[in-house]
Amino acid sequence: MSFGSGNDDRFHPAIPKLVDALEKRHIGRREFIRTATLLGMSASTAVLLASCGEEKKEEQAAATGETQTASVAPGTPKKGGILRIGARVPAVDNPATFSWVYDSNIVRQANDYLTRTRGDGITVPILLEKWEPSEDLKSWTLRLRKDIKWSNGEMMNAEHVIWNIKRWVDPAVGSSVLGLFQGFMLKEVETAEKDEAGNPKKTTELWDANAIEKVDDYTIRLNGQVSTLAVPENLFHYPALILHPKDEGKWGVGSIGTGAFEPAEIEVGKKVVLKARKEYWGEGPYIDEVHFVDLGDDPATKLSALSSKQVDGLYDADIKVYSIIQKLEHIELHKINTAQTAVARMHCDEKPFDDPRVRKAMRLAIDCAAVAKIAYGDLGTPAQHHHVSPVHP
Repeated sequence: MSFGSGNDDRFHPAIPKLVDALEKRHIGRREFIRTATLLGMSASTAVLLASCGEEKKEEQAAATGETQTASVAPGTPKKGGILRIGARVPAVDNPATFSWVYDSNIVRQANDYLTRTRGDGITVPILLEKWEPSEDLKSWTLRLRKDIKWSNGEMMNAEHVIWNIKRWVDPAVGSSVLGLFQGFMLKEVETAEKDEAGNPKKTTELWDANAIEKVDDYTIRLNGQVSTLAVPENLFHYPALILHPKDEGKWGVGSIGTGAFEPAEIEVGKKVVLKARKEYWGEGPYIDEVHFVDLGDDPATKLSALSSKQVDGLYDADIKVYSIIQKLEHIELHKINTAQTAVARMHCDEKPFDDPRVRKAMRLAIDCAAVAKIAYGDLGTPAQHHHVSPVHP
């Protein structure tokens, strides 16, 4: 396979090796596309290269999601209306400390991520136009889109993004993003405090004063101390939402965002109402409001709200009521594999499971597909005795 490169699509030096590995079947198409896109290649180009001359029209169509404007099905979507989703409504006032999908699902309607890792494992730009890793993968140049407008009318720029990145890696904030960048941009240092054993307590700080570099008004460069491939994926971590510095890290009614909606009402444990922005810079929004309604954890309550049309959809539904939901004529079911996992653990501190040979025998004897079928019917996907899901990048 041969390919060229234009001025606007220069390939990383590792791409030819990837192509060679693909042709020799040392790696699969999924791994090739995931790695090539992380190295800065557009998703559409990566899919074309991975196709090796075969007709892969569906995947090429899916790859157009690499840009901020999502592909739209034929026909003009109808505008207006309210979408009501049954989901837990936790405190959402400090996005940098989010650790679950409930809270991030709410805030991402109003604030965006720099990137997005899709369900197929491919990471694409969102607020970024593109990224360019150095040959040794130690420096990552992030190029922002120049048409992003905040809800207060300001244009987004590099200073706004740098403020967010610095806040994520500040130990005092408590964001889990820090852990993703710890080896790359951060180093451990001793503090003046000591622990109970008398040893100095440790914290983290940027390994170099130029670790986060502003190149120009729309370009940022992350300079690391080690080679790292997953930087674009790390930018889609739950807490990595881009906030306006004027909000000082807090989020709520009146917060400034780049998304299609603005928070209008927030009641923890009850509901969140988001209303469409009038001067949104992107395509849409196509609905007037999005409501997240807290129905608690009782499956019967969720089923009642769905069947009585108090909500239009649910974040999740217990398997016990799934068969009933299937029979609701006004409900359309959509299935997608996620990384959410149900776990059956052996008590390793009790006999006979304290014997590793017994645990290994159990692992070899269990038919995971049969267990998944019994527990979740046609919804479950067999796991592999660990927490890494097939949909993880």
